[in-house]
Amino acid sequence: MRTKVSGRVCLLGAALAVMLAMTAGCLYNASERCGPGEVLDVADNCVCAPGNVPVYRDITVLMPVSPAEVRPFSSCKPCGDHQVKSGDKCVCAPGFVLGATGCMTSNLGATCAADAACAAGDQKFCSLPAGYCTTAGCATNADCNAEADYACATTATPPYCKRPPLGQGAACTAAQGDPACTAEAPLCVLGGCVAPPGCQTNSDCSPNRKCCDLTNVGQPGLTLCLAGACP
Repeated sequence: MRTKVSGRVCLLGAALAVMLAMTAGCLYNASERCGPGEVLDVADNCVCAPGNVPVYRDITVLMPVSPAEVRPFSSCKPCGDHQVKSGDKCVCAPGFVLGATGCMTSNLGATCAADAACAAGDQKFCSLPAGYCTTAGCATNADCNAEADYACATTATPPYCKRPPLGQGAACTAAQGDPACTAEAPLCVLGGCVAPPGCQTNSDCSPNRKCCDLTNVGQPGLTLCLAGACP
């Protein structure tokens, strides 16, 4: 009889130990409820941390509550080498392009004397006589690198993506002869080097600039390619 009681006590003790172990494995810590690559936002929700993007769950949402509803995701993953976060995706950082093994350095604007010097990079065309690697065969500015402010030279044969004037936008102080400015952007206007005057339309400027008439600021007949809104 004693043996049976002892056995039951031992069994109960073992069961209690298992229950305690299971409980210990499910302890809830409010400050550590997010997974790897996640952080808490201001609304106390788990979201992807900077440099991480969501891995969406393989489900189809038939009727979202609102257009702004966040799609369900299972985890967050970090962006790779030379990548940056853009929206909910990892893209190559400025100056890099997607290659067979990941993001590689772009040769856009690299010095060249012939197409052969550009052949190993993503930009295969050598623009002469300026001598830099770029892309040929564009139809509009959208076919060129917007971040680098390249424009499609549609009247050239063949059409190609033309770089902005060297030195354009460099900080300067002296109106003329500032050492920061170059032959392609020789004038210092509003604290930045600009191309010579004479533009007629916005298409005469690099895509990130506008052809501005400076008559309203006391310079009648003077037109310049300027960044931002015209004065």
